[in-house]
Amino acid sequence: MRQAKLAFLVTVVLWAALALAQRQAASWKEYVFADDGFAITFPETPRPHLDQKHPEMTVYTVFTLASAKLSLRVSHVNRDCAATLAELKDGALKGKSAIDPSSLKDLSIDGHPSIEYQYKASAGRVSSDRFYCVNGHFYSFSFEWPISTSRPASISRIINSFRIVGLAPRNFAPVSLGDKRPDAGSVSGQAYRNEFFRFSYTLPEGLKPITSNPEFARFFDGINSFLLLSVGSAPPSSAVPTIGVRVEAWSQPSLWGNRWREKTGGDYLNRLRTLTNNFEPLGPVKKRAIAGATFYEGDGKTNSKIPGLPQEFQRNLVRTTETGYILQFVFEASSQEELERLDRSIESINFESQ
Repeated sequence: MRQAKLAFLVTVVLWAALALAQRQAASWKEYVFADDGFAITFPETPRPHLDQKHPEMTVYTVFTLASAKLSLRVSHVNRDCAATLAELKDGALKGKSAIDPSSLKDLSIDGHPSIEYQYKASAGRVSSDRFYCVNGHFYSFSFEWPISTSRPASISRIINSFRIVGLAPRNFAPVSLGDKRPDAGSVSGQAYRNEFFRFSYTLPEGLKPITSNPEFARFFDGINSFLLLSVGSAPPSSAVPTIGVRVEAWSQPSLWGNRWREKTGGDYLNRLRTLTNNFEPLGPVKKRAIAGATFYEGDGKTNSKIPGLPQEFQRNLVRTTETGYILQFVFEASSQEELERLDRSIESINFESQ
C-alpha cells in the first residue's frame, strides 16, 4: 500500500512538472515593436516603461529567469552608430567599469556591427552587455547570472531572437565641436568646477560624490550625453542614495536635429514629461533666473499608480548653452522639504563669461 501511494505521488509530481514545462514552453512568443523597429521572443508578455533615471530610454522588459536577470533598453535619442560603438569598445579595451577586456566580442546584425563584453557585477555574479546600433537607433541588453554557472539558455534564446524590423534611418545630427567634448569636471571638498561649461557649484551639505553603477554610467558614455556630476547621501545599509543631485549634459542637435537653435530648456522639459510616466508633473514648466542665466524649472513626484517605485520628489533645472548642449541639474529627494534644501544650493552656481 505504501509503495502504491509513493508511486501515485511520484506520478502526480511528474505530471505537474510536465504541465508546468508545457505552460512555460507555450508562453514563449515573438513580440514586434514596429515603432522602435525590432522583434524579439520573450517567455512572458513584456512590460515597457520609461527608464526612471534615463527618460530618453524605454525599458522593454526586466525578467528574472531563475537566478538570472535580463533587461533591454531602447534609446529615443538619435545616435551616431559608428562613434557610439567605438566609444563603448574603447572603454571596454581599457577595462573601464570593471569590464574584462578579453571578453570583448565583435558581432553584427543584418550587416550592422555590434559588440558584447562581460564585467563583474557583484560578488559571485557575472554580468554582460550587448549593444546594437542600426540607422541611429540604439539598443542595449544587460544580463547577469551566477559566476558558478554558464550563461543560461533562456538568456541566449532571448538575445539571439532579436531582429530588426523595417527600421528607417534617423537623421543623426552630432554637435560639430571637433575634439571639444564636455569633461566631467572635478570636485575639491564641496566645490565642483567644470572647465568646458565654465561654471562652479557648491555641493549641498552632507552630499558627497558617488560612483554610479556600471550599467547607469555607460548610458551616459557617448558623444551626445554626459553625466558630469553625481552626488548623494544614503544610509549605511543602502547602496542607493536617498537624496542626491546629478548634473547632466545633452546634445541639442541629437534631440532636435537642424532645428535645435530654436529650442529652449522649456521645450526639453515638456518633452521629458511626455516621454516618462514614472513621475507625475507638479505644476507647469516655468522660467527661473539663476546667476544671470535663464533656466527652466519643472517639478515632479513618483507616479503613485506604478507599484514598486520609491517615494521621491524631483526638480529639473535646465538651460541651453552656446556650445550646443543642454545643461541639466536634477535634484531628487524623499520629501518636498528636502528637495527645497537641495534647491538652495543652486544659488551657489557661478557662470564665467565664455
